Amino acid sequence: QLLYEVYMFSGWHSLPLASKHLYTVFKCAPSTVHAEYLLTRHADLQGRTRPTRSLFTRLLRNRLCTQTVLDIICRTHCISMTLHDNGKPVELPRRLFRTLQSRSANSWTLQDQPLPFLRYLYSHSRISPPDPNSHEGYALTKAVSVGFTPLVRFLLDKGASPDCKDGIAVHVAIRRRDLSLVKMLIEPDTTPKSAKKRRLEDRIKVDQAMLKTAIACDARDIVKYFMDEKAVMPDMQTLRHMSGR
Repeated sequence: QLLYEVYMFSGWHSLPLASKHLYTVFKCAPSTVHAEYLLTRHADLQGRTRPTRSLFTRLLRNRLCTQTVLDIICRTHCISMTLHDNGKPVELPRRLFRTLQSRSANSWTLQDQPLPFLRYLYSHSRISPPDPNSHEGYALTKAVSVGFTPLVRFLLDKGASPDCKDGIAVHVAIRRRDLSLVKMLIEPDTTPKSAKKRRLEDRIKVDQAMLKTAIACDARDIVKYFMDEKAVMPDMQTLRHMSGR
């Protein structure tokens, strides 16, 4: 307990790195200690520099910020949240997606992290819904790259745009030669309830660059989809490439 208090009031945030023992002590600290540390850290940064990010953006960037820790912070501290925390949107941190590893699409489930944590964040009454397009759509692109279909669908439902960074998420799906994933990114979700409504526009316009990527990857079903259903015709350079295959 004394070590925790020293850590809080010293302002030396690298203290856990001073030795393996201290690292273990602070890593295994109670969630209440982690919550207090994160708020102290935020207050310290806010006092020394002009705040450029929201409170929850700062909190979520730290790996100590688990669902349990966030619950403690929201339950025991007076945090007033509006649509944008102090006018600044809440960002989705890269750390939630960075360690995802590729696996077969059928093996992903709704219980695989970070989906449960994301559902918690987006349903919390005191946390402004994070921007799904944070860091130029990193979350969606990473989810596509590992074939995490339930996560891709979740992010799209929350407003993630495959148009970020010139449609990089679509290009990644093409390189995976995954037609169903390509369609999911391009076409809006159509449910029986919306069948009688007017046809919705695609999330992103298919262009020559996407067609070229599909041809270069020899993803013939995707090439056919682009040409037949999206009316994208190859230019002369692409035609020469096709004839030379």
